[in-house]
Amino acid sequence: MLIDTHILLWFQGEPEKLTLQERQLIEQAQENEELFLSVITFWEITMLSRSQRVTLCRPFGQWKKQTLESFKVIDIDVDIAVESMSLLECDHKDPADRFIIATSRVHDIPLMTHDQKILAYARKGHVRLA
Repeated sequence: MLIDTHILLWFQGEPEKLTLQERQLIEQAQENEELFLSVITFWEITMLSRSQRVTLCRPFGQWKKQTLESFKVIDIDVDIAVESMSLLECDHKDPADRFIIATSRVHDIPLMTHDQKILAYARKGHVRLA
């Protein structure tokens, strides 16, 4: 299962924002070593942290180390880069979200998100949700 950036932040710092079922799905995927992040999530969190739009629960270096130990990270490759700009019927302008959608599609991994534009895109059948 691939998780969106805000899901990661909630899981690590505000788990009450997730449903019990979502927390259980994440924990089960983590136990089975089937929990993934896009590398773009680290870029996005760095940007949000530097602009003080997000406060991490520990210093950035410690947070990054713990997160890398707990999640499998999928790098952006040529297929993901091209897919992010080829998403049919996708009006999402956020490049990080486009990369996350593309990662889910290219690797055929279900995505967990609360992002309304991604959920609408999934309802059109273009991305699989967890």
